Amino acid sequence: MSSPLLVVVMITSPPNTFSWRKMVRRPLPELTTGIQAGGRDVLIVVRFAVGKLDSSIVPKLRPRIQALLRAEQEAHGDLALLNMTDGSCNDGKTWFTFEWALRNFPDVDLIFKQDDDTIVDWRLAVPRMLSQILPAERPVPRPLRRMY
Repeated sequence: MSSPLLVVVMITSPPNTFSWRKMVRRPLPELTTGIQAGGRDVLIVVRFAVGKLDSSIVPKLRPRIQALLRAEQEAHGDLALLNMTDGSCNDGKTWFTFEWALRNFPDVDLIFKQDDDTIVDWRLAVPRMLSQILPAERPVPRPLRRMY
């Protein structure tokens, strides 16, 4: 049996959107397990790419937000804390996101960047995306449980 394909999904997210990440996490166990592509199992690892707080955050709130980020990382272990300041569209976050993924998962087979306002059913997406390079196999649609 061959080893599973390792797919790392990097979901970009601003540092102070705690409740949003909580909502995005809810369906992830269902959407990222039991996946096969080309007769191989697929292991999906999800990380939220979060940069440092930008200067628009009120200084008095910074310690509180940083403490909440530490608590979130301790509780979920799924934050990719990037070495860049989060804030504008031209802040290099995409580059830092891929750099973090490669540094932390050097044996990764595929890396995907996802925005935090998007839900992807990886059970369907991965087999469809890989169908051109792996042996033919049609993904079987599965209903999504209600998320709310």
